[in-house]
Amino acid sequence: MRARRVSLVLALSLGFALACGIDLEREQGVCLPDQIDETSWSHIRAQIPLEDGETVRVFYDASITLDGTDMSLVTDRRVITHRNGITTGLSLSEVTSIGRVDDVIGEAIEVGAAGGRMVRVPIAPLNGIDTFEAVLRSAQAAHE
Repeated sequence: MRARRVSLVLALSLGFALACGIDLEREQGVCLPDQIDETSWSHIRAQIPLEDGETVRVFYDASITLDGTDMSLVTDRRVITHRNGITTGLSLSEVTSIGRVDDVIGEAIEVGAAGGRMVRVPIAPLNGIDTFEAVLRSAQAAHE
């Protein structure tokens, strides 16, 4: 009986994912550069104006369909968020604080900079918040 319920839940989950257009072949969660697929690279290039020579260190697409409408990334120079068509970036050399806070679903990383500017990077549970935070702290430490 229990195996039947588990099978039903899995079948319904798969059906929901397919109905929503989720590409199960693509990497979900926090990605290091060698894990970012070509579709995500295309979203980054289209939505986020990277500076000459700027390299991506970590990437996270929070959109359910992985369509690049809700992305966050850390480069060797900045922490950048792109939501609702608006891109916000903070220079790592200006970062004054990095902290975790509870978010609606899961946790978020809040990054503060000089002048009270701040960005929030919400990351769903089991999606790699530890990796994102570690890369962010490492990149920021390189600018101290």
